[in-house]
Amino acid sequence: MIYLQIAANGLVLGGLYACIAVGFSLVWGVLNVINILHGTFIVLGSYVAYFAYAQAGIHPFVSIVIAGALLYGLGYV
Repeated sequence: MIYLQIAANGLVLGGLYACIAVGFSLVWGVLNVINILHGTFIVLGSYVAYFAYAQAGIHPFVSIVIAGALLYGLGYV
């Protein structure tokens, strides 16, 4: 059973890395500029989602949506 959990964790982490790589590729392809803040927003979004779950007790899936909306607004500004 532990091997299935390890495989699932690897797939989820690989998917996250793929999403990050796609974001870097899109910014580079469209703007021809390296966006240094891309990684910072990913880490900041992770912290916002974690603390919304840990401190406020919000369900993890809802906290991801809240973090995404908050960082979208921050990135837009």
